[in-house]
Amino acid sequence: MTDTVALPPVGDGSRRNRRKAPPPRRQRPPRRALPIRQILLAVLAVVVAAVAVAGAMSILGDDDAGEPTTPTTAGRIEVTSSRLLLERDASRDLIGAAVVVAWRGGAGAVLSIPPGTMLETPGLGLAPLREAASGGDDLALVTVENLLGVRIDQVAGVDPADWSAAVGAFPDGTKVALPVSPLGGADELFKVDNDRLDAVVARVLQAPRRASRITVQVLNGTRKPGVAASVVPALVAAGARVSLTGNADADYATTQVVYYSDDAADEAARVQRALGVGQVVRSTVGIGAVQVTVVVGADFGASSRGTPSTTEGATP
Repeated sequence: MTDTVALPPVGDGSRRNRRKAPPPRRQRPPRRALPIRQILLAVLAVVVAAVAVAGAMSILGDDDAGEPTTPTTAGRIEVTSSRLLLERDASRDLIGAAVVVAWRGGAGAVLSIPPGTMLETPGLGLAPLREAASGGDDLALVTVENLLGVRIDQVAGVDPADWSAAVGAFPDGTKVALPVSPLGGADELFKVDNDRLDAVVARVLQAPRRASRITVQVLNGTRKPGVAASVVPALVAAGARVSLTGNADADYATTQVVYYSDDAADEAARVQRALGVGQVVRSTVGIGAVQVTVVVGADFGASSRGTPSTTEGATP
């Protein structure tokens, strides 16, 4: 028998016209046709020059466009390391954030994130990044990882006096701002422009586009706080994006990975494998906001890994 999962409601710059008479035209000698060999050499020179310019642009990036290109191998960016830097004032409040990415060959990129960016934060729901950071560096880290869809190697707090040196580690690299739009108000809150975010993140971090990531709701089915934050890294690694968090209606001994459409069955199985515990459940009642719901049970984080199973027809 499968536990019943009660899901929370989901909301959904005139000039004068004075011109001098043009000078008399001089007679030019008739042109001679160029030999075919000279024409081919000229065309080749133009092509080589164009390739050289394109190569330089791909390495240095285009700051004006806000969507940098990066050195690649076989179509993939070679990212050697990544760090989330959190700039804090004397009161330890967040006043700046940036992801610093190192590319193979010594170049890199800096992706800055306004502290007032509204992000889905495990355990808090939709909240500004500064609020996530008030819960600790680790909570800020998993929140940014969930946004970008990629694991970040390190997180570190930086004082304002050291901020410029920390984010200026790659002088030949590209500095990009997270694409956001202001929400208004005195709190300086921002909404992420997801369409533009895809282009920036895919080139800088080689992260999957948001449209290709399955949407997941995480419900805490235990009495332990902070469980949702501990689940997010595994979900990000599985190609998922947590769009909702909350508490389950009861305690659960076994983690439930619930999917609502046959099209999401493979994704649900992938999520379960990433978690390493629990069972996959096919729900007969669907919700439109997410593709998969994870109800975290007591087996998650236990010393022994759970045995996966699949249950059809259950109604969470």
